[in-house]
Amino acid sequence: MNRNQITELDQLNTELVTAEQELLNIEKPSRLSQEDIENVSDNYQSHLEYNWWLDEQTSLVEHLKLEIIKLRSTMNFDTLKLYDEWYKLPEFTNE
Repeated sequence: MNRNQITELDQLNTELVTAEQELLNIEKPSRLSQEDIENVSDNYQSHLEYNWWLDEQTSLVEHLKLEIIKLRSTMNFDTLKLYDEWYKLPEFTNE
């Protein structure tokens, strides 16, 4: 068993869960009005920042998923099986 791969996989999975939770929990800015757009208001700026953040966070989630797939493809089958079974335990699945 390669301990470094397990550690890296664990870290990637933790980062992925955190990034996905942030996407689910982010508070969207209030609706834009025509006045917001015309005057480049704080609300308009909030929308711009939210959209930039959303794009970056979505890209991060996709990147982490790809990194997990790549890492898992290099790991020993038995090690992966044990890893996956370990994380199906109730203490890790919030059941």
